[in-house]
Amino acid sequence: MSLTQRKRNRPTARRAALLGIALIVAALAAAPPALAQAQGNGDDQIVLSGRAEVRAGERVDTVVILDGPAVIDGVVGGAVVALNGDVRVTGTVEEAVVALRGRAIIESGARVGGDVVSSESPSVAPGAVIEGDTRTVRFSFRAVGWFFWAAWWVAVTVSLLVLGLLLLRLAPAAMAASLAVARNDVGPALGWGVAIAIGLPIVSVLALVTLVGIPLGLLGLVSLALLYSLGYLVAALVVGRMVVKEPRSVYLSFLAGFAIIRLVGVIPVLGGLAAFLASAAGLGALVIAGWRAARGGPAPLAREPDRPVPSPVAS
Repeated sequence: MSLTQRKRNRPTARRAALLGIALIVAALAAAPPALAQAQGNGDDQIVLSGRAEVRAGERVDTVVILDGPAVIDGVVGGAVVALNGDVRVTGTVEEAVVALRGRAIIESGARVGGDVVSSESPSVAPGAVIEGDTRTVRFSFRAVGWFFWAAWWVAVTVSLLVLGLLLLRLAPAAMAASLAVARNDVGPALGWGVAIAIGLPIVSVLALVTLVGIPLGLLGLVSLALLYSLGYLVAALVVGRMVVKEPRSVYLSFLAGFAIIRLVGVIPVLGGLAAFLASAAGLGALVIAGWRAARGGPAPLAREPDRPVPSPVAS
């Protein structure tokens, strides 16, 4: 197999890696303005805003630019990726040339050892050498963002579902006690939950100011995700018991409530607020139930509906 054929048959993973690099750089757009300048890392050239340029006689490994054009008059041993701008090549690029939102312009005498991909039709002058494919691809960052959001939502949903089922299996009394508190003392549960949800991060951050309090502050911040998750799961059980009442299976109730609360959470703004309040109320119920149990006065367990007592048969 010739060198040209081997380059054309490179795994698509390399192309995916190029897009991954571009997305990572896009995340850096939130960096302070002082960082939005050209930055070098060894032989790599990364530019957040401005112009990426490899002059004649220069050689770098990889060129990535977030916002602005890239001009390659020298040699790039790797790939050239521009997120929002054109890429003009008069020198040599050993691997791919990618312009996610722009045009790839390959001048006469230039050589590209990989593919040439851009959102606008690539311009290839006579005398230019391209050893890969040349194509136009429409990149949709909105679609990519939705994909990652959906993947994250599914991952969180599966994780919370597994944790909830484990809690019902391993700590049924605690879940039942929290359910009873949420039903009978919803006001105190919501109040304590909101106080903890807002107060714990503040106290944890303040603790980080002192050397002695750093471990405690870090512990408080790390525990936030777990506490919110536990409150969320208790809230799912409460909602589920409103739909699937006793004496039907508590697991069925939890699944119903979990599905409802997850779907409601998808609604913009209102869904997030509802999820926060539900998590706070569940967390407060869990804390109150634990406090009562620790003081020797456990919260009343959720009772099954009263069943009629059979009357004795007259002899």
